[in-house]
Amino acid sequence: MPGWQIALTAALIIGGAAVMLLAVISTLRLRREVGDRQYGRHWGVLHVLMMFFLLGYLGAVALVLLGHSDWLALLTGVVFFFGALFVYIVVRTGLMTIRDLQVEVQQRQRTEAELMVARDAAEAASSAKSVFLANMGHELRTPLNATINYAEMIKEHAEDISQPDLVKDAQRIYDSGKHLLDLINKVLDMARIDAGRVELQPETFDIATLVRDAERGARATASRSGGTLTCDCPDDIGTMHADRTRTLQIIHSLLTNACKFTTDGSVTLSVRRVSYAEGDTIEFRITDTGIGMSEQDRANLFEPFSVADSSTTRRFSGTGLGLSLSRRMTRLMGGDIEVDSQPDAGSTFTLRLPAGAAA
Repeated sequence: MPGWQIALTAALIIGGAAVMLLAVISTLRLRREVGDRQYGRHWGVLHVLMMFFLLGYLGAVALVLLGHSDWLALLTGVVFFFGALFVYIVVRTGLMTIRDLQVEVQQRQRTEAELMVARDAAEAASSAKSVFLANMGHELRTPLNATINYAEMIKEHAEDISQPDLVKDAQRIYDSGKHLLDLINKVLDMARIDAGRVELQPETFDIATLVRDAERGARATASRSGGTLTCDCPDDIGTMHADRTRTLQIIHSLLTNACKFTTDGSVTLSVRRVSYAEGDTIEFRITDTGIGMSEQDRANLFEPFSVADSSTTRRFSGTGLGLSLSRRMTRLMGGDIEVDSQPDAGSTFTLRLPAGAAA
């Protein structure tokens, strides 16, 4: 064998051995960092490759020592060297990839931990706010109720002494106080729901009587809008077992909302009992011929303080709390509210509540 072939073959064999040694060291590092359980089968494949190239190394050495084909020994040395280099590159790349993934996982874990801390802080702040508002109910409503009562007394006295201007002023004070009291009650109810402090008081009551009470309370709003309000509720619809005060509050809110947005139109409340396998459901359907809503308006309709748009707010006023509170209270009672509406084609709100044990 010429001297240059011997030197080249020896260099390839020695270089391949060095590269294989580096591959073995990198494999041990990779195995220590990743572990056997997750990639057990891959370790077996890698070990087979290493044994294959080790046999190639031993074969190349044997061919050189036994003086067999010069070119075969050289070819074996080339294959062994580049094979060992390939294994080293694969293992090294895997090691670097695993380390990059570990760094990314650690960063993600830190980010998730920070987000959890921020979420907990936000929830604590929201809970503290809700508890504060819920506890402020008495302090807010007591002076306001006094103002409303005094305004009513002044109005009655002014009527007795025939002072129409004073009657109008007292009526304005009374109406403004009632409006503010209604707004405060809604905000406090939302705060109670957020704080989990709403206590329902279920009772068995007659549905037809409840509907008549809701209709009576909404007629004033319908009259101011120039519309008509009709109710379709069978007298023999029976009873239901739920929180009567909350149910009346929800129906009244839906009715007054429909009347407010229906100018010179009609609002209809229809009630029916629907039987399902799991029990009866009372369905209250409020249909109006008012301004209707677009798909975008419907998407945000039940969000707190959400109104259709600024022009609607200017025309009809409102804070956007009534519908949000109604749906949340309805879901708290085991029901739900759905809406179907098109612009300039009116709206239909459907309130469904479980009838409970009553029938």
